[in-house]
Amino acid sequence: MMLLLQNQQLKCPMRKQQLRQRQQNRQHFKKHLRVFFKMLFKFITMQNISVQDFKKLLETIPADEAVDFINVCTTNEYKQAHIDGVRNLPLTEITDSLAQFSNKKKIYLHCLAGSRSILAILELKKLGVSAELINVTGGITAWREAGFPLVCDKGN
Repeated sequence: MMLLLQNQQLKCPMRKQQLRQRQQNRQHFKKHLRVFFKMLFKFITMQNISVQDFKKLLETIPADEAVDFINVCTTNEYKQAHIDGVRNLPLTEITDSLAQFSNKKKIYLHCLAGSRSILAILELKKLGVSAELINVTGGITAWREAGFPLVCDKGN
């Protein structure tokens, strides 16, 4: 009988710890689920443009004081392959360059595959950039798959 009581006493603290851990895991999961859906909603409501439409746009509208075309890839990725007429501003430098966006009406952003440009748009919106921010869906990868030309800097 004593052995049985000792086993129950051992199980009880372990059970409480397990229940506490499960509750923490649920809270953690719910928190991440909320963040996921918040980002998903922002992505769904985000303006996107296909690489085909972006190519037509680049051919007809030059970058000027009102419109900007930005590749948010790293400098090395940009040197390896980029779209002609699009300047490089790495995602890590976006927040340091807010003054560049003050007079822009539209800013088209892309990266290698699409995830960093979405992060850049979310960050710029959060920081209060008033320009219309448009994501080029699929980035350089989609551009290459469509058979469109890319510029490679010498030495790469």
